[in-house]
Amino acid sequence: MKRSAYRDRNYAFGQAILTLRINIGLTQTSLADYLHISGRAVGEWEAGSSYPKVEHIKQLIVLGIKQQAFPAGREAEAVRELWQISRQKVLLDENWLAELLIPSPSVKVTINPSVPLQVAAKEQRLKDEHKTVINLPFQPTPFVGRGSELAEIARLLANPTCRLLTLLGPGGIGKTRLAIEVAESQTVTFQDDVVFVPLASISTPNQIISAIGEALHLSFGDSINPTTDLLIYLRNRHMLLVLDNFEHLVEGADLISDILQRAPNITILITSRERLNLRTEWLFDVEGLSYPTGDSADTVVPQSLAEMTDYSAVQLFAQRVAQIQSGTSLSDTMLPLVMRICQHVAGMPLAIELAAAGVRALPIEEIERQIRTNLDVLSTTYRDIPARHRSMRAVFDHSWHLLLEPERVLLSRLAVFRGGCTPEAVEQVTGVKFSALQSLVDKSLLRQISGERALNGSSCAVYG
Repeated sequence: MKRSAYRDRNYAFGQAILTLRINIGLTQTSLADYLHISGRAVGEWEAGSSYPKVEHIKQLIVLGIKQQAFPAGREAEAVRELWQISRQKVLLDENWLAELLIPSPSVKVTINPSVPLQVAAKEQRLKDEHKTVINLPFQPTPFVGRGSELAEIARLLANPTCRLLTLLGPGGIGKTRLAIEVAESQTVTFQDDVVFVPLASISTPNQIISAIGEALHLSFGDSINPTTDLLIYLRNRHMLLVLDNFEHLVEGADLISDILQRAPNITILITSRERLNLRTEWLFDVEGLSYPTGDSADTVVPQSLAEMTDYSAVQLFAQRVAQIQSGTSLSDTMLPLVMRICQHVAGMPLAIELAAAGVRALPIEEIERQIRTNLDVLSTTYRDIPARHRSMRAVFDHSWHLLLEPERVLLSRLAVFRGGCTPEAVEQVTGVKFSALQSLVDKSLLRQISGERALNGSSCAVYG
């Protein structure tokens, strides 16, 4: 009789290897790199169709012991069982096993599954010496203001129940810059780093995993289930993930829930124009920079630029003017104009930067006059600013494209309320209840404030 072409499979061994790899927290590819073998060899082990060499099974056992991947209290028994079913041609060295199981004062080794053993060991030594913040984007200008916001966000992140915090606000309000500053301030809090994941360039939710993997220097190219591999990697890590520009990917929020459920020491900070609508989500509304409003009899209006230190919007405008027009500084006589510019844009950092960029071509008086008439005049040709932020029109267009058609119709009708409206006026003009505006609130196109009026801006409305 002709012998079958299929080899007998040892499913018990295959399952044991698979379980050990998952408990260690490695993908098939990363385990292959670790042992300096092919990924196909690891796959054959887990299929139960081939067996490792003595040196490879011993390396795997050593790693499993260090990573506490064997059942607690019965490590020796588990190692003996693995050795037996791996059909080694030599007996297990009991003296070697006994020495291996001697408790060590060293901490558990953190393995990066994208790199081989010697590189992972080097990374661990470096991590023990100092903290590392992974790939925070370079910022060409100084950070201005936001002291109270940074303090409040730090307070929220210190709350163990706040593991998903969304910085919510319209485009151009400064969410990304604030998140970067938060990330830098959290480096001493998270043992396994702070990781910044830019999402603006990806177009579909199924690309989120790849974006996170790239930020973590992981490759899922050969992975059968990238989601599972990512969750395995994150499971035992104490890390802050910063996911920037999530508004066009909210349909992928299930992945966020999976990470929070499977990786109990992961905290996620998200910037978005739209909330994720998850029960675990905490919200922080990002407002404009501070500026003198002059809208109350109790308000003390500064009389000179030296008195403007409490108003970060004015500071930002002055800094950008000095940067753009060398030798130019704002005089006290320009103060009313600068204040009105900041008021027209409600302290929005992007709008202030765009306004300051115009001083090379126009006097400040003309800039203020044009902004008062139409914010569309605010634009720039800076090459290192994303296209969606090169003008206030581009900012609004980006949000507009994310709306459903009924939301666009509703927002267009609300544009008639230049100075604000009451709930009754909204219902009369739009034909919808005031409560129906919730979707626009969730997408940062309406903002609730104190009082009983609704204020309508150029790219968002503020209601209360």
